[in-house]
Amino acid sequence: MTPKFENSAWIVNGPSKFDLMAALFEGKQVEFTMQTKDSCMKAIIRVQVNLVEAEDGTRDSWNLSGGIVGIGQWFKGMPQPKHAPETIDWRGFRAYFSSKHRAGSISY
Repeated sequence: MTPKFENSAWIVNGPSKFDLMAALFEGKQVEFTMQTKDSCMKAIIRVQVNLVEAEDGTRDSWNLSGGIVGIGQWFKGMPQPKHAPETIDWRGFRAYFSSKHRAGSISY
């Protein structure tokens, strides 16, 4: 059964192509900064990447899936938290990510 993703957001910062490779091949967790589509909330999420698929032939555009394992959020006008994202129960995600622009979109 395909999981249903209820939420979506923009990715406004994320890992390098090398860090994505390490996430997939060495099981390292990486962090993305996402912003809600209404721009009122941002969150740093820590993820475990289980699948990376080339979105096109550029080798800079990727379809990703895996699980969100940590989240730290803040609202517009508030300072960004200085601590690591809080650990949460596994929550699946799918994302499109450009390692060239370090931006994309995520559904979770």
